[in-house]
Amino acid sequence: MLPLTSAGQKGAVAVVGSQDMKGAQIVNSNLGLRAETSLPVIIEDRTVKEQQQAACYTCIPSGFSEHKMKVPEVLLRAASADDSAVVAALHTSSWRDAYRALLPAQYLGERVSLDHRTHWDALLSRPPKERGLVLIAEIDQKPAGFVSAEKAANPAYGALLSSLHVMDAFQGRGLGRLMIEAVRAWAREQGETKVHLYALEGNHKAIRFYESNGWKFAGLESSRIGETPVTDRRYVIEA
Repeated sequence: MLPLTSAGQKGAVAVVGSQDMKGAQIVNSNLGLRAETSLPVIIEDRTVKEQQQAACYTCIPSGFSEHKMKVPEVLLRAASADDSAVVAALHTSSWRDAYRALLPAQYLGERVSLDHRTHWDALLSRPPKERGLVLIAEIDQKPAGFVSAEKAANPAYGALLSSLHVMDAFQGRGLGRLMIEAVRAWAREQGETKVHLYALEGNHKAIRFYESNGWKFAGLESSRIGETPVTDRRYVIEA
């Protein structure tokens, strides 16, 4: 999804650590990617590496210190076909936490895992250029969340951010904002000027997060999850 590498070296990454990572920024001079995070970040794209393209990503903390200190590292990497089970498990775990009061317990307990595994097996088995964007976020080599995006069939609202999930244990560290900025950068590469997403009506935590990060409400749509009718809130942001 996103370019990786530093100083033009294939497979190299730029990571900066600090004792105080509050206010850190991820900067990609080529794509204009900026996002605040509380952790150092590595951004990797296997597809781009295979094409031997390179861009420099660096975590620049405010009040940077060269004192050595063990801090967790965030890795954003493009998902492959081998990751379908991991992505499906993250997706299902997130839904079970977020939607327990919004969807039937039977669906969340049984069918949702099968639905998600079927979806991600099919999507990630496609050639990379046909997958859109699917990134996995890892902290110290542990899956912490994922994001996906695609070009929408109706381009009126720009690219579609189709999934954004951060596991509870890793929330509050800026991963959601970081992955949103990755999607916006990808959308600009696709020639899009906007990005949109859908948040389930009643998912107040997600709605607060999007609205506090600049997403603008752009209407309601009706859909179904399993056999349950639901209402989705559409949000739009500049790419």
